[in-house]
Amino acid sequence: MANKNKEKGKYLEEYVATKFKKEFNLDTRDVHRAQASGVFTTEYGDIYFRKHAVIIECKNQQDVQTQRLFPELSKTIFNFYKQLEKDVQKFKNKYPDQKVLYFLVATNTSNRLPRYVIVDKQSFKEFIQNDIIDKKLLDSNISYISTKYINKIFLVFILDDFIKYINLEILEY
Repeated sequence: MANKNKEKGKYLEEYVATKFKKEFNLDTRDVHRAQASGVFTTEYGDIYFRKHAVIIECKNQQDVQTQRLFPELSKTIFNFYKQLEKDVQKFKNKYPDQKVLYFLVATNTSNRLPRYVIVDKQSFKEFIQNDIIDKKLLDSNISYISTKYINKIFLVFILDDFIKYINLEILEY
């Protein structure tokens, strides 16, 4: 029998990859679940993009609960974000001049929570300035959360809202 936690993670990764395929008319060669979740040198994060600089870490875990997101990010979710930042640094070391979009998708499907996008505020500002994200996203539902672990503010969006405002063409490499 397959590990239940791995199956939940796989489900979320497949869901996110499918969202990108549908929203941007991509096929499975262009975007799919990473085979080794960022272990291979050509993989960054949990979703593989063949020709777009997008790094997504996906977490579908019991610890993802609304009370652990608001008003302050839990240490577990903060550690997931740190894992994402390591993948971003690995990408930037290989492609130093490439613009890159990165974010954490976190949910707990057993509690029927939405799929949250979590991104730090400073990175989000850069995404807006570099036309990676359309600033109209700021008109959608947005929450700000802090963390006591470092002096950072994070923004939280609903995945379905967030994905509509991505300028994928600018991230092609």
